[in-house]
Amino acid sequence: MKSMTMIDLLILGIGIYTIYTAIMMKKSQDLKKGWLIGNDVNMRKVRDAKGYIEYIFGKTVFVGGMTVLYGLVGIVTSYVTLSLPIDPEIVMTAVYFVVLVWFVWISVRARDTYLDGTPKKKAKEK
Repeated sequence: MKSMTMIDLLILGIGIYTIYTAIMMKKSQDLKKGWLIGNDVNMRKVRDAKGYIEYIFGKTVFVGGMTVLYGLVGIVTSYVTLSLPIDPEIVMTAVYFVVLVWFVWISVRARDTYLDGTPKKKAKEK
């Protein structure tokens, strides 16, 4: 098995796990630190857990689905030669990068709105 195929399988697994984590969060209505919530969030200061879950759920499933698609495109292009004018992996990488940047932006907004927000570093006083 090619090394890139192993990486694509790992990416596929990450996508599946992301979807699974989002579904479990929605089903249990419980927030846990780890995959979707960083360790810097103080869980005792969460303002609106249900609001966070409602806001982030669909977006997380979308990102998980895009991750699965990204992994599948990598696996398929490892074994199938397509005669297309542009390499599907290059297109998918660009699209996936944009999706990840969007999701980071959404996640920060959700954390600041519904959770305790990121502790702001104080400027050094002179």
